[in-house]
Amino acid sequence: MLAFTEKVYGKKSSSGSTYLVGDIGGTNSTFAFVEEKENTLILLVTLHYKSKEISDFTSIVKEVVSGGEKKYNFHPTAACFAGAGVVSEKNDHCTITKLAWNIDARKIERKTSLRSVLIINDFIAVAYGIEKVSAQNRVVLKSGKLVPCKPKVILGAGTGLGKAILIWNNKSNRYFPVASEGGHSDAALQVQEEFEFAEFIKKKYARVRVVWEDMLSGKGISNIYQFLESVGKYSSSKYSLQIKKSNYDPALISTFQQDSQCKATLDIFLRVYARCAQNLALDTVALGGIYLAGGITAKNVSLFKRKAFIDEFILNHRMKKVLEQIPIFAITDYNVSLYGAAHALKLYLQGEFP
Repeated sequence: MLAFTEKVYGKKSSSGSTYLVGDIGGTNSTFAFVEEKENTLILLVTLHYKSKEISDFTSIVKEVVSGGEKKYNFHPTAACFAGAGVVSEKNDHCTITKLAWNIDARKIERKTSLRSVLIINDFIAVAYGIEKVSAQNRVVLKSGKLVPCKPKVILGAGTGLGKAILIWNNKSNRYFPVASEGGHSDAALQVQEEFEFAEFIKKKYARVRVVWEDMLSGKGISNIYQFLESVGKYSSSKYSLQIKKSNYDPALISTFQQDSQCKATLDIFLRVYARCAQNLALDTVALGGIYLAGGITAKNVSLFKRKAFIDEFILNHRMKKVLEQIPIFAITDYNVSLYGAAHALKLYLQGEFP
């Protein structure tokens, strides 16, 4: 049995239906038992595993289901797993981008008591979940004017960089999410320092292209810091020595903002993040708003409220007025993808999942 941490949110009622959902990423895999009662989704219990310690995903699912039955008397027959990778057309398979194993719905159905398993992209789950989190967990970073029924976009830096788009459907009278792998598309670099960073990345990874994720992710923060270290512009400090010993832990870099090299790292990160958000907003004319998800935003909300971030976002010689209108929100509820996976599963069981 693998090590995991468990958190209890509430008890199951006698009348509600229980679902199993999961947010499966390159760093963490979180499972949750969710109850649907009176058309409301209620989080009951979450279990957190380290993804790199998992060798067989189906075995972990079997362990989670068995543990839920024995400890809490949960008996889910349906599940939805949101994976950080490309999902098959039939929503029954996903290979996690940064891991060697996959999620196979049919295999899970054969080897567990689950009879209906849906697999979706992790940022599709976030897209489904943004309206399910409380208003206090949708923090306004930039005010603007929301236009009903216009596209919304979601992006979030964490282990990687995720993106999704929400498109309104008049027939169904609701938004439908569209998956994206835009985190792996070419980064938009503008100033000399960024061009030098690109050459650093190409040399470091023996590649010919630089993508958004090389900068906008936990690893991206480490990359930027190491690039600045290689330039030698900043003198060594007690912070830089600690960061080097940690193998350039992005959490430490984000914490030590009083250090000049850490501050410069985050300045570049925020500038590029704002530019990425602007590109996605213009690609879709996202008058329904921009939603920043992912652990880095949730842990550093104050950074994204900085004038420098907003100024970079609206910096465009022709579309500045459009960009000024678009509001930006931070999603600070870590369970957003779990709520989204549960909502997607509900639609799937009702025959309404696209």
